[in-house]
Amino acid sequence: MTSWSTRRRARSTWNILFAKRAKCFWAQPQVEYLGHIVSAAGVRMDPRKVAVVRDWPVPQNLQELCKFLGLTNYFRKFIKQYSVLVAQLTDLTREGAFNSPDAWTPECQQAFEELKRVVADDVTLAFPDYSLPFRVEVFTDASLYGSGAVLLQEGRPITFTSKKFTGAETRYTTGEQELLAVLHALKEWRCYLEGRPFTLKTDHKPLTYLQSILTLN
Repeated sequence: MTSWSTRRRARSTWNILFAKRAKCFWAQPQVEYLGHIVSAAGVRMDPRKVAVVRDWPVPQNLQELCKFLGLTNYFRKFIKQYSVLVAQLTDLTREGAFNSPDAWTPECQQAFEELKRVVADDVTLAFPDYSLPFRVEVFTDASLYGSGAVLLQEGRPITFTSKKFTGAETRYTTGEQELLAVLHALKEWRCYLEGRPFTLKTDHKPLTYLQSILTLN
C-alpha cells in the first residue's frame, strides 16, 4: 500500500489545475486585457476606455485632473508626444497651482480637448517582429515643452514615447534638446534595438554628423 505521505507528494507533482467553463473562450478573434484589445492586427485601447476619456468633463479641481491624467497616462504609448500635449495640465498638479479660479487657462482647455481628440483616434500598435529592421523617428518641440519619438516597422507604429523637458533642459540649445530626444528614445527602446541594426530619423541636420563628433558634452 502507498502511504499517505507518498500519495501527497505524488499529488503535489501532478499540478492538478481546473478551468471554469464560464470563464473559458476558445478561438476568439480578439481578447480584452487590462484595458487593451489584443488581436492579430495588433494592440489598441479598449473602446470603452476611449469613450470615458472622450466624454470626460472639464476638471473642476486637482483630484479630478489627476484622475484624468492617470487614465490617459496609462495609454501614453498610443499617443504621439503625450508629455508635450499634457505639459500645460501637469503644471497644474504642482502644489497650489490649481487653487486660483483662473488657473484653468485657454491653453489648458486647448490641451485638454486636444488630448481627448488624439485618444479618440484609436491607434493600433503593431507587434514587433525581430526579423525585420526597426526605425526610430524623433520629433521635438525644441526650447518649449519636450520631445517625442515613435518606433516603427514597415511604416507601422510599435509604440510611442515622450519626455517633458525639465526647467534646466528648456534652456538647452536646440542641438542639445534634439540629442536629448534621441538619447531618451534609445534608452526607452533598448530592449528592441540593442544588438540590432536600426535607422534613426531626425529633422535636425547637425545630428547627422553625430558619429563623426569626437567629443560630446
